[in-house]
Amino acid sequence: MTVPGRAPAPDAPTGPDPEATVSAGADAATGEPSPGALRGKAARGSKVVMLGQAARILIQTVSVVVLARLLVPADYGFFALALAVVSLGEVLRDFGLSTAAIQARTLSRGQQVNLWWINLGLGTVLALLCLLGAPLLARVGGYAEAAHLLQLMAVCFVLNGVMAQHRADLSRRLRFGALAVADVAGPAVGLVAAVVAAAAGAGYWALAVQQVGGVLVTATVVVVSAGWWPGLPDRTADVRPMLRFGIGMVGTQLVGFCNNNVDTLVVAWRSSPAQLGVYNRAFQLLMQTLNQLRNPTTTVAVPVLSRLQDGGAEADRMIVRGQAALGYTLVAGTAFAAGAAAPVIALALGPGWGEAVPLFTALAAAGAFQTIGYVNYWVFVSRGLSGRLFRYSLLSLGLRVAFVLLGSQWGVLGVAIGYAVAPAVALPLSYTILSRWTDIPARALHRGALRIVLCGAAAALAARGAQELLVATPSAVQLLGCLLATAAAYGLAALVVPAVRRDLHGVLRFARLALRRGEPDVAV
Repeated sequence: MTVPGRAPAPDAPTGPDPEATVSAGADAATGEPSPGALRGKAARGSKVVMLGQAARILIQTVSVVVLARLLVPADYGFFALALAVVSLGEVLRDFGLSTAAIQARTLSRGQQVNLWWINLGLGTVLALLCLLGAPLLARVGGYAEAAHLLQLMAVCFVLNGVMAQHRADLSRRLRFGALAVADVAGPAVGLVAAVVAAAAGAGYWALAVQQVGGVLVTATVVVVSAGWWPGLPDRTADVRPMLRFGIGMVGTQLVGFCNNNVDTLVVAWRSSPAQLGVYNRAFQLLMQTLNQLRNPTTTVAVPVLSRLQDGGAEADRMIVRGQAALGYTLVAGTAFAAGAAAPVIALALGPGWGEAVPLFTALAAAGAFQTIGYVNYWVFVSRGLSGRLFRYSLLSLGLRVAFVLLGSQWGVLGVAIGYAVAPAVALPLSYTILSRWTDIPARALHRGALRIVLCGAAAALAARGAQELLVATPSAVQLLGCLLATAAAYGLAALVVPAVRRDLHGVLRFARLALRRGEPDVAV
């Protein structure tokens, strides 16, 4: 560990934290953790990161509930368009180099420092471009306020550029606790700042204050936790392999940006700021929470699977059980959300947001299909298949654009339905295509996905039935009824279908392993 404020030795290697190499399983020849030690570290990391994400979800829930009562839909519409521009810039600012640093088998400190300067340079250039080019956004009819928000939010490019390689370093050393602290502290401070600003009548500016304040705090904690500060660039450290990987990743991430934002851009194009604001609240209420639950799995899975790049039984078990863990937890949550959309919106956003209910239902279906296929991303990244991930992402984008544009003929709800249909069509294709490029248990993944979809559909219908029966009762009572109906549907499926029981047994086994802090000799 280097001292903050001092340049590290240029050839100091970075990799797994020495603490990750436990005595019960470290490879004596390479010093790298053995598969058993990695399992233990992954399980411990999963526990820490999930606790951190639980705190973030709580913060996000409070943010949605409080700010939706202090702001109006149009405020969110202005912010959504500005945030879409910032999200595009973030893809270019990172240039795939964070993922390249995490995925690399070895990474010298000199290489790390050079990547830091590249990220910072890109962030500074993008911040200046946004400051100078924001007036162009004001020409979008009805969205002049978004240009002002963009100019303030441009500082996030610089802050994220400062911390990008520090985050990657913490991830490489499997220091998930430090990452969890940073990812909780930032949103917490940002929320407090936003509530104060909104209560003072700042309107849509409160959302920009939340964004910038959160990134500033997160960056500070990440840099301090990493414990090093770069010196001058090291000309002897070759970063061309990372740049090549990054070029493949940035193409994929640009396609991913279009995948994630084509609906927002289409709604902004064809609707008013208020309608975009309603769509944005439905989307963020569901997808932001879902992403906060999915991201920890990637934080833990990619570094571990990167050390199992050759595949084999160990990697197959992690992939299949990863799918099941996502399917019987997060997909179950989206099934509940789809069936209980009306009381969820009523409690979370309050009166005046009823138009969000059908949008929320459709987007819950989209979230379910995206989540089931999430393990594919782990495989693409951990095995260095950035070019092939780009090609697959183009296919996914084509489907998303086609269905969203088609759905937009029927208004905002049609956009949401199109957004949901695209990943449903892409899911079976993804397993087949990936199995042709690398060794994965495709048949097991196909069958697991089918079971997860059928269980989720049954649970969503059960929850919706319970909501209809309790429609005359308070929203909290409806929510409880939907929750019980969802649990009953999964319980019945486990009793009737042996394969579902086996899936749930595997998920519970993984959960027990995490709670025991993951003894190295227990297979995941």
